[in-house]
This record gives sequence, structure tokens and C-alpha cells, in this order.
Amino acid sequence: MTDKARSLGRPTQIWPPGDARRGGLILVPGAAGGGAWSQELGRTLAEEGYEVLLLPVPSGAAALEVGLATLEAASAALEGPRFLLGFAEGADLVLAACASPTVYAAAAVCPSAAGLRRGSHLLCPLVVHAAGEGADFDAAEAFGAAHPDVHVWFYAAAPAFADGVQGGEDSARLVLLRTRQHFHRAAGFREAGA
Repeated sequence: MTDKARSLGRPTQIWPPGDARRGGLILVPGAAGGGAWSQELGRTLAEEGYEVLLLPVPSGAAALEVGLATLEAASAALEGPRFLLGFAEGADLVLAACASPTVYAAAAVCPSAAGLRRGSHLLCPLVVHAAGEGADFDAAEAFGAAHPDVHVWFYAAAPAFADGVQGGEDSARLVLLRTRQHFHRAAGFREAGA
């Protein structure tokens, strides 16, 4: 564990960026996350130039408050620009964190309807990926209508972002492609002063 990871007081992992530094990226897998898929995604994003911090989702009654405080500390530990990428419960935490002015852009993959309701005060560009049988497409559509600047993408198959999940590979590739494009656009707009 690095000094940055140790300073957060929670189990986490950091991958240093490749040659061309794009910024800091906080990867927040869902409650079942932190397995091989998130490790591989962290390494891949680091190779693309992000300093990636894998941040497990806290549990318990104060999970949102603890999670937001940990995200803020993690964001301060990374050099800017800062990006957030969350999955399931991690997506809900990312939606709540979009109220922070220190975040350049965020992506929420498979957020819950409750997470979408909490993500009402957005200070950063956001993309939402709603997918799979359990997705609340109505809540995602209403969120998109309430926030016309947010890109909301819908997928029939849940993206394969969990250990042992079969199928959804095409959805996973599209989610990552659209998220990368979103982060690149957002960083370009912020650097241009827009």
C-alpha cells in the first residue's frame, strides 16, 4: 500500500499513471467490487495515463457520509484533474459526489433509483449508464430529463463488470468507450476555460 492509500485510512490500491498523465481517477466498484475485474480496469486506465485509486464502497448506516468523506480525501490525494467512475453502489456514491467543485467529470454505471434522486446538485459533467434487467430505466430517463446536460445511455444487457459474470461484454466495451470520451471532452472543456 502506498503512502497515499495509507493516508485514506481505508483499504485501497493506487496505480501510477503511464507516460502521458491525464489526471487522477477514483474507481469506485460496487459492494461486490474490488475483484479481478476492477484490478484489471485500474491497471488499464493507469496505462492510459490516469493515476487510478481503487476505493471500496463503505457499508453500514453511515455509508454515504463515510463514502463522501473518503472520496473527498481521495480526491485531495490525487493531482488534478480529478475524475470519478463508479459502479452500482459506487455509482450512487459518485452521483452524490458530483456536488464537489473539485471533480472534473464523473461516470455512474448502473446507479440505483435512490442514487439518481440524490444526484440532483451537479457541479461537474456527468454520464450515466443504465443497464440490465434490474435497471430502473424510468428513473434514469427522468434523471436525464431533469438534467439535459447529462448523457444517459441505456443498455439491454448489464455490462460484464463483476467477477464471474457472463455476457454483457459488448455493453462493457461501450460503457468504457463512452466514459473515456466523456472524460476527454470534459477535461478539454475545463482546460479551455469553458
